[in-house]
Amino acid sequence: MLIDSNIIIYSINKNSPKNLQAIKFLEEDTTYYFSHQTILESLRILTHPKFDYKEDGNKVLTQVYKIANSGIIINPTNLTINLFKQLIERYKLKANKIFDAYFVATALSNGIDVIATDNERHFKKFKEIQVYNPFKQ
Repeated sequence: MLIDSNIIIYSINKNSPKNLQAIKFLEEDTTYYFSHQTILESLRILTHPKFDYKEDGNKVLTQVYKIANSGIIINPTNLTINLFKQLIERYKLKANKIFDAYFVATALSNGIDVIATDNERHFKKFKEIQVYNPFKQ
């Protein structure tokens, strides 16, 4: 199961009402996968001046990497960009949806067909994957 950035963010941000649920989910005895994109998005949001989480950038980096290293960090492959292109064309995507397609392509090119996220609407259009929302279980 590939973890979306919102789950990492909730688990680090103690101000989030989903903090404890996210921590519990990530502590389950399951193998989780993390992409470069997930790590970068988490860092971007948690260090953004407008976000309500105010921590030193190095501390945030340490926290995000601790979570990511608790699972398996996957890489885009040569197949990723081709799958990405196919998804863009198939679903006629543009703007912010481009990043969702790249996330899905990264999952698929690594043999992963389930994405864990709280943003189900971002991924429900992709018939190639399953979406799991740990906050609705």
